[in-house]
Amino acid sequence: MSVAVVSPENVVIVGAGTVGFAKGRALLEHGHCVNFVDSSSTRRGELISQGFPCDEGVELGSTSSLIFVCVPTPASSVGYDFTILRESLEHIGCKLAASVSRHVVVVCSTLAPRTTERVVIPTLEKFSGGAEGEAFDVALVPEFIRTPHALEDSRAPWMTVIAARRNDVRSRLTAIFEPFGGDIRVTNESVAAELIKVTHNAYNAAKISFFNEMNRLAAAVDVDGHFVAEVVSRSAEGSTNPNYGIRGGSAFGGACLPKDLDGLIAFAETLGVEVPVLEATRWINQSVAAETPPPVTS
Repeated sequence: MSVAVVSPENVVIVGAGTVGFAKGRALLEHGHCVNFVDSSSTRRGELISQGFPCDEGVELGSTSSLIFVCVPTPASSVGYDFTILRESLEHIGCKLAASVSRHVVVVCSTLAPRTTERVVIPTLEKFSGGAEGEAFDVALVPEFIRTPHALEDSRAPWMTVIAARRNDVRSRLTAIFEPFGGDIRVTNESVAAELIKVTHNAYNAAKISFFNEMNRLAAAVDVDGHFVAEVVSRSAEGSTNPNYGIRGGSAFGGACLPKDLDGLIAFAETLGVEVPVLEATRWINQSVAAETPPPVTS
């Protein structure tokens, strides 16, 4: 598969795992010059045997490159572990220091909000000796791919988020990803892109947990929970309307939602079925309602 591109970019993919390889392969198919970098000799050997260039370290040429950082950022209940990210940024920073060109470091790895400000930029500045926005630029392009379909999703993304302080960097990345199709959202705030990515995954997790909870309730009344979920996923406006319920700071009210939420929680209690997701939903709504000032009347 090959797609012609007007202005090929020099692309370096740091971290040639599932995300990095899919990203690089898709960019390669669009005519860009792509070189993979991975610390694992086994992984390097795999890619080289398949005909893909892969080095142990970053090599920057005399022209500007886009350096996509796709390394793992594992997390646990105590927070994110940025050890691999820091090591990669230190290495990239040293390479930036030795380069005569101005490059763009594009972070695709999942970051906690404000990691770009507190970790990414300071680390690159320390090891490059230059200032972000002057000697080099930083951008974020968080990934929304499904691991089993990484290459397919990279070739045809449904959403691409681009964040960078400088307009020319945002325009450069937009031009690269427009040919892939899908919705493109652009911002100059890195923290917005960081929060979008983790919120994206948290939303998916919350939806799965909600229907797991409903499946337990369905089992308690001898109903096929999968049938219930399949119908509700198509009947509820929360599923069919992307704009439904996304305005933060607004509690739900009306005749049905509070009443039926209370009723379902009470019914579950009579069956001895715990419904913490529903209870948390009610608690959040009550707290938001308490924070909302009453309407002004004349």
